[in-house]
Amino acid sequence: MNSRMAAQTQQVDPNSMASKRRTPRRLFQRPLGVLVRGHYMVVAAKQLSEGGLLFEIPRTSEHLDDLRVGTALALSILLPVGAGLVLRGRVIYHAEEQSDVIGVGVKFDEILLNQRRLIRNYVSSKPVGE
Repeated sequence: MNSRMAAQTQQVDPNSMASKRRTPRRLFQRPLGVLVRGHYMVVAAKQLSEGGLLFEIPRTSEHLDDLRVGTALALSILLPVGAGLVLRGRVIYHAEEQSDVIGVGVKFDEILLNQRRLIRNYVSSKPVGE
């Protein structure tokens, strides 16, 4: 990550975000399409909630600079039930996940009621212990 990106990155402990969450979340380890500043990439989603999601991007990605806090993006999500969603969101934080990846927290902008219901049904159906 270059020095400009480091200065604009808000480092957050993902565990400290738990107290700020308004909606429950669930593990969501699936490919995720991200369109940001004219670049499309497929990244690894990690968690999903009605309010947003967390995905990982390699620290060496050439598009890491495009994912500054506050950046708008479009997300293509395929839920396990087969429903596809396209949602708009904004990067709200970066979290150090591992030495080779950075976690990117995204808050959804507007989300339609039927999209919210699909996500809610997925999140609420999580197995015990997840």
